[in-house]
Amino acid sequence: MGNFLLIGAGAFGKNLALTLSKYGSHVILIDKKPDLMQDITPQIFKTYVMDATDKKTMNNIIPKNLDAAIVCVVIWRLRLL
Repeated sequence: MGNFLLIGAGAFGKNLALTLSKYGSHVILIDKKPDLMQDITPQIFKTYVMDATDKKTMNNIIPKNLDAAIVCVVIWRLRLL
């Protein structure tokens, strides 16, 4: 069990959030795309639809007792020809 912040609700972020939640952890999941959050919101401790680069808002929502913060964002995509 623990308290985790995950940024990014793509395939990796969702699977990690669900796995951590399944084992009793409190997970805060953030993504700026509402469509990625709809199906997972009931299963996660807290979800926020927002831009994680908004420092002021992030400071207001992140609890002080986090065990880890994990960024689950794809920065580039491999193009197969």
